[in-house]
Amino acid sequence: MFLRFAGLASPGRTRNGNGVWRGVTSGNLCERVGGEAAVDAAVDLFYRKVLTDPAIGHFFDNVDMDEQRGKRKAFLSMVFGGPNTYGGKDLRSAHAGLVGCGLDDSHFDAVAGHL
Repeated sequence: MFLRFAGLASPGRTRNGNGVWRGVTSGNLCERVGGEAAVDAAVDLFYRKVLTDPAIGHFFDNVDMDEQRGKRKAFLSMVFGGPNTYGGKDLRSAHAGLVGCGLDDSHFDAVAGHL
């Protein structure tokens, strides 16, 4: 869904008169959304939005964003059935230190709003 909203739905896909996507139906989800190039573009767009959001951007001040983007791209590619694997921390462990810096549900909602 995020890739469609980001304008990155796979080439060759169109909507029918009812707004339902039709076209590519074979292959794994990664291929159906446009492959790794589409995942890369979606992650880059997502982080552009997050980093400029005054409510959450500061959480990334000391983060190596090339590494962060790489982790996110690998994770999404893996869950979409693509060729990458993700060996990073689980969500709770990865964000545990930020709770002490004030991370709360409002920040999650802000991030989710950029999906």
